[in-house]
Amino acid sequence: MGDIQHACVTSSIDIAARKSGIRYVPAHEILTRNNATLAIPIGQERLIPDQLFALDYGGRYRAFALEVDRGTEPKTSPAKRKSWQRSIRQYALTMERNLGNVHYGLNAPLLSLWVFARPTDEVQFLKMVSEAGRVISGAVLTTNWLVECPTELARAPRNLLTCFWQRASGTPLKLGDG
Repeated sequence: MGDIQHACVTSSIDIAARKSGIRYVPAHEILTRNNATLAIPIGQERLIPDQLFALDYGGRYRAFALEVDRGTEPKTSPAKRKSWQRSIRQYALTMERNLGNVHYGLNAPLLSLWVFARPTDEVQFLKMVSEAGRVISGAVLTTNWLVECPTELARAPRNLLTCFWQRASGTPLKLGDG
């Protein structure tokens, strides 16, 4: 089920980008550049985004590591299981040390997009991000939008390119604004 939801999110952005004259760059193009894997090494750990893509705004780029939260991950966990707390820590290290850019061979800024099934989870997550530091507070963008694809997507897709994505730093961003 998760792969379908990742595909719904990325296809929504891809379709809207094409309509806006923005080129959607899929993960395989990014990974091929540096012969990289999706997993970003962080010491003994690996950060594995749900998906990776970039947007080409006519020669200016932004890259995005996508995470889709369906409400199944714990907020915190003492084990090595994926949790919000662990992901925030891993993304903070990745952003602070520029690990994603080096690993993927990117010159463009790498931002982390989080899509939540529930608005209340989004608010709680943003609070946790704001407590994790200044760098990650500006590099993580969130929205709430999860549908049962493809039925709901066909009826009323939300334009994830033109909607405001929230940041813990308080400055929202529209992906389509480049």
